[in-house]
Amino acid sequence: MQGNWLSGEDKQFYQLQLSSNGSIGYATAKEISIHPSKRERCFQEATTSFADITSRNESSATSSEEDEWTPPQFPPQKRCRNSTRSAVSLVRKGKLSTKNASQVLHILKNDGHDVPAPSQSGVYKAVYKESRLLIQHMKETLKNYEWCLHFDGKNLDGEKQVVLIKNRDKEIRLAVLTLENGRATTIFNAIKEILMEYELWPKVKMIICDTTNTNSGSKNGIVTQLQKYCKQVHGYSPQYIGCQHHVLDRVLRHAMEFVIGGKTSNPNISYPFVSKIIENYESLKRKFGSQEDSPILTQSNIGWRDDMKFLFHLSNVFCYYDEHNVFPFINFQTLPGISNARWNSRAIFALLAFILLPETRSAKFTELCRFIARPWSTVWFLDQQDWKPGMDVLKPQLQNFSNANKCFDKHWKREDSVITGVERSNRCAERAIKILGDIFPFCKSDEKLNQRFILTNDISLS
Repeated sequence: MQGNWLSGEDKQFYQLQLSSNGSIGYATAKEISIHPSKRERCFQEATTSFADITSRNESSATSSEEDEWTPPQFPPQKRCRNSTRSAVSLVRKGKLSTKNASQVLHILKNDGHDVPAPSQSGVYKAVYKESRLLIQHMKETLKNYEWCLHFDGKNLDGEKQVVLIKNRDKEIRLAVLTLENGRATTIFNAIKEILMEYELWPKVKMIICDTTNTNSGSKNGIVTQLQKYCKQVHGYSPQYIGCQHHVLDRVLRHAMEFVIGGKTSNPNISYPFVSKIIENYESLKRKFGSQEDSPILTQSNIGWRDDMKFLFHLSNVFCYYDEHNVFPFINFQTLPGISNARWNSRAIFALLAFILLPETRSAKFTELCRFIARPWSTVWFLDQQDWKPGMDVLKPQLQNFSNANKCFDKHWKREDSVITGVERSNRCAERAIKILGDIFPFCKSDEKLNQRFILTNDISLS
């Protein structure tokens, strides 16, 4: 072919096309055609191919300064993909929103720490992807073990029901259910569906929940319906154990009503000494006086929440006073809330009344405080894995409280647990309710709330 080439690059390309039968394209080494993450590799391949072909055609090619062509040099591109692992951990274990988790990591990065700092949208996607993977993992593995079923409810912009399963080794938060109402049949149907979804019906061997009528009713209670369904479909009935802490609450209520008189069915109505302490707590503490010379008690860390630690401390204070007729140093803490669902808070107020209101120290009230601080408190702070300690310690002390004694006999199950090593208490559901309250403000839908709730489990996917 005769003619003049307008540029050495065109001539070089023409020769490459002929020698390679068109396998080398015009844009082989152009920057705009290659993704940044692949430039270095493609450049090396193109350079090698180009060098081989050029060496084969050196004999026929006419070289000149204007014909020389050098492929463009691209700087090595470092692949930078922000990891979301730390952000997801902050959401799961730090109880942060996806926005706050992203902000925390950006602050640390700006302060010079070598941490990835993904965007909020990246964290959001990673969190719910992790949750979906965790749910799938749970569906594949949980059905391989035997479980005790726990559940409890709370009204958070509608009826919410937390469902958990537990055995000696694991405690799994299974779901948070949003229901139309708190009726027994509604709750039963929702729990039935979630157990079917995870294929857990044949593996539920025990049921532990509060002893409310909704739960334990003999005809239409949630437990009764669960047992009937399991008996009908799988041929056996799971063992039911009423929460022993809830039973102790009911026993205490009957004992206090027997000593003090009156029934307080409304959470806003309470004994006179409770109202007096709530209204004058700070002034009563000042009036109690300095404790500089008071003996200091040594007591173990019981690992309970703040108000129960306060109950444990006040019980020890009363026992010390009962033996030595002098009060030790008292660590006055924040007052607990008043609710019929948690009658143990009245135990705290009764002991505080004995300490701060000398006029309450009648023989009857002293005997009530002695009952609270000694046998009742002793059983309350046991590990609740067995029914016998309650019988040995508390039962003999209930002979003077007829209604409390009847309540104890009715609800305290005198049978060994089918699954050993499991606490016969619904405390795990109470902890789950608190977790639900922490994450509820971050979730815009019931589906996301359930996913975030499941993500609070300490389960590894690896």
